[in-house]
Amino acid sequence: MANAKTVDTVVLMSSVRAYADSDIESIETAKDSIAWLLSRRKGKDAAISSTGLGDAVGLSGSSVRDIITELRIEGVPIGSCQQGYFTIKSEEVFLDHMERWDKQIRTAK
Repeated sequence: MANAKTVDTVVLMSSVRAYADSDIESIETAKDSIAWLLSRRKGKDAAISSTGLGDAVGLSGSSVRDIITELRIEGVPIGSCQQGYFTIKSEEVFLDHMERWDKQIRTAK
């Protein structure tokens, strides 16, 4: 029996695979799909890699990372760890990520 995460990925793969082109509508569809999939991946234990997300929506890992950045800018609370991306489910984890991102910004200047 397939678990919910496997079913989610199969549903996304079948419904989004046709939108893997690089036009605006396709990117928005992939972005919506990534946001939806991540909304079901709450916490580090449920993280999914950019490759896994890319396979689900028919995009490269680098395109997925670009979309993750856009979603974060829009306010979607997406965290990351060695295993991949996940929806941040607690204020403590959110603040930890904010501190890490702030250090990265200060280092890049």
